[in-house]
Amino acid sequence: AAGRRGVALPAAARWEEGDHSIGVPLRLLAGSLPPSLAVVSMSFLPPQAHFEFGEAIGEALDSLAEPAAVLASGDAVHSLRADAPHGRHPRGQEVQAAIEKALSEWDAAALLGLDEELRRAVDESVVSPSLMLMGALNNTQQRWQPRILAAEQPWGVGYVGVLVEPGEPVEPSEFVEGLG
Repeated sequence: AAGRRGVALPAAARWEEGDHSIGVPLRLLAGSLPPSLAVVSMSFLPPQAHFEFGEAIGEALDSLAEPAAVLASGDAVHSLRADAPHGRHPRGQEVQAAIEKALSEWDAAALLGLDEELRRAVDESVVSPSLMLMGALNNTQQRWQPRILAAEQPWGVGYVGVLVEPGEPVEPSEFVEGLG
């Protein structure tokens, strides 16, 4: 599905244990994981490519005969306080609030619109996986209802836990236009 969309999908020879965006959820869910599991790690491709790759994931999931779940994981802003791993960035709280708002409103355009240099400056890693999830769910004739379960900032790092559940059906004309 990714190849048909022109989205590069290089395979890694092995999983890097230092990749917490994958490692932490896998450890937390270890006893509940299904026998079949596909792990996709974020890349440094542009945000639009993550959304398009998510659409390819959604297309591939539609071809499965069994139910599937998608888990998107990453930390939000890493520079919210002076004692944060990378110190405090003066716009860190602003970016954290923008990410939380975009997730709570399921607004892919808002995430795509975040300044990429600023995202790197505040050291966030949740926008790309969130865009992949939004892309995977974009063309499903379903309105998605996000619910923030937790929004915390321990150690000066922003964490947001969001559960996304199906809502009311939508007309195809309501799909996110111009993103994929």
